[in-house]
Amino acid sequence: MIQLTQDLPTLVLTLFLPFARISAMVMTLPIFGTQLVPAKIKIMLSLALTFIVASMGNIQAPSTVDPSVISIFLSLVYQIIIGVIFGLIIHIIFQAFNVAGQIIAMQMGLGFAQLVDPQSGISVPAVSQFYMMVATLLYLSMNGHLFVVSAIIESFNTLPAVINAYKLIPFEDIMHLGSVMFIYGLKIALPAVVALLVTNIAFGVMTKAAPQLNIFTIGFSISMLIGIALIWVNLAFMLPQFNELTEDTHTTLAALFQ
Repeated sequence: MIQLTQDLPTLVLTLFLPFARISAMVMTLPIFGTQLVPAKIKIMLSLALTFIVASMGNIQAPSTVDPSVISIFLSLVYQIIIGVIFGLIIHIIFQAFNVAGQIIAMQMGLGFAQLVDPQSGISVPAVSQFYMMVATLLYLSMNGHLFVVSAIIESFNTLPAVINAYKLIPFEDIMHLGSVMFIYGLKIALPAVVALLVTNIAFGVMTKAAPQLNIFTIGFSISMLIGIALIWVNLAFMLPQFNELTEDTHTTLAALFQ
């Protein structure tokens, strides 16, 4: 438990490492770390979470031995790495929908319709942006952001933010989540991809049977209309995939520093 009666340098050092971990997580989270959220809001949120963690007794005071500058710097870098890992793991949920949207957009001919993603700052297809908006609403509706906050608070019990306190990070599990992102992205897009593939095969048969038809004129419009209809139909099958992906990601995040 942090005591306010401590001298100022000790109190600052005690709160600085937890603040580094929490702020790194906030800066990399898909929802709070976007460019749309001002930096002042991110800093205030990080400070609020740091004082909440300190009031709950999850932060340990440093030892009486004066640490060196190198040990403080290494501990600071380690806390930042932990916070970034927390944010990147949550990013996997949303990037799976981004991958699914890109696959569907390329199949229906809307790959050229690009929008700037406020979360990453890069151009993504409009279908991907729509899917990520749906994923954001689903994640907030299931209180996923509260789980992330509870997970970062619980991490201070298993891995205290003190000088020279290190633990091996299981990078194998984190890299495995990268493959999970592509697997679930393909699962989400698979119904639309199969339907559009059948549509393209039908266009090929029509072109062979009636060569006088300009398939490039009517095929693009029909593919786009069918793709939009499939996106609407595919929304009903998206929730089970989202729940399964979120459960796998949260399980890995909860067991990351056990």
